[in-house]
Amino acid sequence: MSVPPRDAGAGRMFAEKLQLIFIILGRDLRQIHRNGLARLLVLSILFIIIFTVLFGFAGSLIQEIGTPSWTGDILEGDGPGGVEPVTLEMEADVYIGYAPLTVTVTPTVHDAEGDVKYKWYVDMDDGRQATSKEAGPFEWTFNDPFMHSISLEVEDDRGAASDIETLQFNVMEPGSDWVQSILLAEETEGPSPLEVQFAVYAASGVPPYSYSWDFGDGTTSREQFPAHTFEGTGEEFTVTVEVSDHNGSSTGPMEQKVELTEEDGELGVTLLDFVYGFAVTTCILLVPMAFGAVYASEIKKGTIRTLLCYPVGPLDITVAKLLFALIIGFIFAFITFMLPVGGIDKPRGDYVVVFMTAFGVTFVTMVIGALSALALARVTGKMWFRPYGLAAGAVLLAYLFTERMMGLVGIFFSLFTSIDPDYFVDTFGFLIAISPYHIGGQMLTAHFGGVDEFSPAMFIMPFLLIVAAGYLSMKVYPNVFEKE
Repeated sequence: MSVPPRDAGAGRMFAEKLQLIFIILGRDLRQIHRNGLARLLVLSILFIIIFTVLFGFAGSLIQEIGTPSWTGDILEGDGPGGVEPVTLEMEADVYIGYAPLTVTVTPTVHDAEGDVKYKWYVDMDDGRQATSKEAGPFEWTFNDPFMHSISLEVEDDRGAASDIETLQFNVMEPGSDWVQSILLAEETEGPSPLEVQFAVYAASGVPPYSYSWDFGDGTTSREQFPAHTFEGTGEEFTVTVEVSDHNGSSTGPMEQKVELTEEDGELGVTLLDFVYGFAVTTCILLVPMAFGAVYASEIKKGTIRTLLCYPVGPLDITVAKLLFALIIGFIFAFITFMLPVGGIDKPRGDYVVVFMTAFGVTFVTMVIGALSALALARVTGKMWFRPYGLAAGAVLLAYLFTERMMGLVGIFFSLFTSIDPDYFVDTFGFLIAISPYHIGGQMLTAHFGGVDEFSPAMFIMPFLLIVAAGYLSMKVYPNVFEKE
């Protein structure tokens, strides 16, 4: 006579539990209209309407600056493909001289892709006019004594254009014998600290020349080509230089304004941050809502409080509700996310990857929170937190303790107080490192070719938490609900 295996009873018990879990799940799905369906529908439709408009508007703006790669910085205006924007430098062989003055301007283009289109402009009597589309060097002769300029704008195959760069030229009256000069500045505005390379060129008079600079902040220089660093925020400096020749004749002071602007793109927000943030926001609202609604409905029915029939207990009920949230939360969150993001021109498959990461992180965090509530009840003998309450709280904390959210909180408080914008990031850095949403962001950044490296070891802690909380949850009995 054969003897049944010792674990046959445990296996049969597990099968019965699993069967009852799916029975509860099936009942909840059939009765979804009683389990927060109206709230899910209203919130989803509201999200779809609002974010379709916002993403359509954002999409048009991003197209204007050139759609960056997933890890490209959208606040800095990266060109298409996520590479650095096209930049331009120009240098002339001469900046001052007698009319007719022939100058040759040599451009240097950085970070362009493919063929580069050139647009040269020269200031005429009736304003600046386009004069050539040829690649540099560009040669032009000024016949009239005056202050003239030559400007250039370039554009590559992606449609990414540089800022218009301009060089000034002092064309002197023929036969003039008094000293004249021209002041040039590499940059005239930017965030603090701003280093500016200056230059002054002189002609006529009696060389050699002497130079006297005043940078408007209490510092001076005697060099012809000084470099100076300006500091402050929102300040404007008036830089002056006076050139004197060997006989003491002087040009008089020439002025150049230098303005220090606010720092652009402090958070370094990328396109991935933008879309992933929307996916996370959608998931943290709709998925816990689905779980909480169906769990609260079960409590109202009295099933959990009165359930004493072995083998079904609070853990089985919780697992059934989590499966409900997995199905219903996924459906509502996926549709709510996918419809608006079409305003940004990226492959649909990429959007699915972003959403699945956000949803997966949210669901795992919610599972840990729900099981932790049961585990706490097992240890203390009292249900301090309902599973859906702690699940929603865990998701919210994971959302708040990310570098982006901490950065936004810091910037917000810095507007009204003297607090450093980086205070929260620096103080709670250890929590940011273990935030599930931060880990999800690293995974996506690595997937889309960013600099972050993702290690599978990041999953060890969530796995251990689920195993430990799940084990303790198996020992929770229904009577803990009666002690609330």
